Amino acid sequence: MTPFSRIDERVKMLFPSDAEFQRVIGAPAKSVDNWRAGRNKSWEKKILAIADVLETTPQYLQFKTDDPTPPQPRESKTPAGGGGRKAPDYIAMLTEAVQDVTEQEAEVIRQQIQLVKSLRAPKR
Repeated sequence: MTPFSRIDERVKMLFPSDAEFQRVIGAPAKSVDNWRAGRNKSWEKKILAIADVLETTPQYLQFKTDDPTPPQPRESKTPAGGGGRKAPDYIAMLTEAVQDVTEQEAEVIRQQIQLVKSLRAPKR
């Protein structure tokens, strides 16, 4: 198995085409072809987003576990937006997730947080 084979496996299971997967993660076809052929590993920079759209965990995609099931979000005690639904407790999920991340994974998380913050920032 290649490092990209688990990603390929999940793409085939969840997407009608490679093009749809490429569109969702924002990667050109040539990049995905290079990932698949092992010519580069730039997909590792997008591992959190890729795992999210493939409904699994980065650990599964990187062969650190054989369980593809993502952890279920914990429910917060504070209702979000009414309707009796509870918001996921993202702080607890993050705290649990960071217990055994590598420095490289921590950097990817930091970059993702910066991206989210930049999207929230008011445009001037």
